[in-house]
Amino acid sequence: MKRVLYFFIFMTLVQSSSGQELLKFFINRRQNVVDSSLSDLIRVIEISQKGPYEFADYNHDQILVRSGTVDIDYNYDGEEEVTDYEFLLDGEITTYYPNSSKASLGNFKKNKKTGLFTEWYENDAIRAVINYEVMGWTNQRKKKLVDFYDSTGVQLVTNGIGESYKVYDNGDYERGPIEEGRRHGEWTGYFYLNDQSYDFKELYDDGKLVSGYSYDTLDNIYKYDKKITRPYYKTGMRGFFDLLNSQLYYPKDARKQKIEGEVSIKFSIDENGYFENLEIQKSLFPSLDQLLLQLVKKSGGDWTPGRYRGVVTSKFTQVIPVKFDLNGEFRMNGYKQFYYQKDDE
Repeated sequence: MKRVLYFFIFMTLVQSSSGQELLKFFINRRQNVVDSSLSDLIRVIEISQKGPYEFADYNHDQILVRSGTVDIDYNYDGEEEVTDYEFLLDGEITTYYPNSSKASLGNFKKNKKTGLFTEWYENDAIRAVINYEVMGWTNQRKKKLVDFYDSTGVQLVTNGIGESYKVYDNGDYERGPIEEGRRHGEWTGYFYLNDQSYDFKELYDDGKLVSGYSYDTLDNIYKYDKKITRPYYKTGMRGFFDLLNSQLYYPKDARKQKIEGEVSIKFSIDENGYFENLEIQKSLFPSLDQLLLQLVKKSGGDWTPGRYRGVVTSKFTQVIPVKFDLNGEFRMNGYKQFYYQKDDE
C-alpha cells in the first residue's frame, strides 16, 4: 500500500478520450520526475496492475517524442517504505521527429539499448542499422554499425564495412572509415565552439579514440585523447563533496519545520576555473537553497574547465542534486555522507 501511495504523490491523474485512466509526470532528459518548470518532457503512462507500462513522452508543444514500455524501480528505506523511484525503459521503444515520422526503433533493457536498432531520416528514408552487443558478465554494450545510408538511399556501409558520416543539429560534421562496425583509421570534420569554427583530425582503433587534434582559423593546435573532458574540482568530485560536508549544517528554520527533500544546483565553469550561471535548479526551502549556494561559491577558482576536442569551453553544465534528511545525512550523486548536527546562529 505504501508503494501505491508514494507513486501517486508525484503524478497527475488524467483520462484519455476513451475513458482510460492515465498518469502524467513531468520529467527531465534523465527521466527524473521534476517540477513542471524544470521539465523537458511530459510522460503519460497507462495504468495497469503490473509493469512494464505503456507510455508516451511529449514535449511542451504537445508533440510526441517517444513511446513504448517503461518499468519502475523503487528504492526503500529500512522500514520498507518507498523513498524514491526511477523510470527504466524496458521493451520496444520508438522515437519520433517533430513531423511525427519515426526516428528510431529498438529494444531497451533497464535503460540500455540491446540488439538491433533501426534509424531513419526525417524524409522516412532508412539511415542506419546498429547492433548493441551485450558484453559478457559486465553487461556493457558494444555499439556496431551494421548498415549506413545517405539521405538519398545510397548505401555507404554494408555489413560493418565502408565509410560513414554524421551531421549534428548545430552544423558540426565528421566523416571516416568503418571496419567491423566500428570507427577505424582517420576521421576528419569540423565543429563550432565559442563563436569560432575548428577543423579536426582523429585516429581511431576498433572504435576507440587514440589521439586527435583540432586547429582554428589561425592554425592554433589543440591536442587531445578524449573528445570530451568535463569540468572537475582540483581534488576530484569526491574532494568537492568532502568540502561541502565539512561545512554543511541544517538551518534552524528548516529543521523546525521538518523540511526534507532535494535541492539541485546548476553551474558551468569558465576558462579560469570560476563559476558561470551558478543557480538553484530545484528549490526546496529558502535557507537550504541559500546555504548550498554559499558553500558551493567558496570553491570558485578551484575548478579545471571542460574541454571539447581539446578546446577550453564553458558549454558543459554541472548539476549537483543534494538530498537532505533530518536523520543527519545527505546524498550527492550517489555519495552518502553525514553533516554536522549544528544549528545556525
